[in-house]
Amino acid sequence: MRIDAMEAALKVADVMTTDVLSVAPDDRLRLAAGLMREHRISGLPVVEDGKVVGIITESDFLNIAAETPDGERHGFLDALFGGHRAAHPSTRVGEAMTEDPITVQASMPVREAARHMKRHRIKRVPVVDEEQGLVGILSRADIMKVFVRDDVAIAADVTEILHRYRFDHQVQAETNDGRIVISGEVEHRSGAELIEEVLFRILGVIEVENQVTWVYDDTSDR
Repeated sequence: MRIDAMEAALKVADVMTTDVLSVAPDDRLRLAAGLMREHRISGLPVVEDGKVVGIITESDFLNIAAETPDGERHGFLDALFGGHRAAHPSTRVGEAMTEDPITVQASMPVREAARHMKRHRIKRVPVVDEEQGLVGILSRADIMKVFVRDDVAIAADVTEILHRYRFDHQVQAETNDGRIVISGEVEHRSGAELIEEVLFRILGVIEVENQVTWVYDDTSDR
């Protein structure tokens, strides 16, 4: 399978983690914190009646700690990590979690899921079915396993594609950290759009900046 075709075929289901830890809204924050520390993860989906109703993350804990008066902060941390049964007004997961979290479906292309995560600045996202049932978790680490390719490998694919589409004498490309900048001049606007679309499919490419100009606009009648 070609590089671009392989990437286009990748779905969330192909890379997600299916053995997912979760907590319930009535669980104590201390349980969530302990699971996150033990398994070295940044967040947990919150599940009630089989459906994802929220997510509890490091950011939620930071928000609670920031809002806790200085005199109570030690007791709060002790309630989370210490050996006592101290209580805090927000010791339940449901009181601290982020409700209506961003989710993705297993059939979504990995690239689209990565865009969601980048746009919303989240490190992990629950994967749900049509009924909002939890079927997996997708983390940045899962995506990194697929998309981490060095610029030399990406540049080689760019060169091969430009040659394949006969743009190698008209279009120049620079690759840096997964981002491609293309420039030059082609005869038709549709050609400039085509090469951008094809390069964006290369495994490891996260952005294509199209600076290619054209002589004739053959797209005006679309």
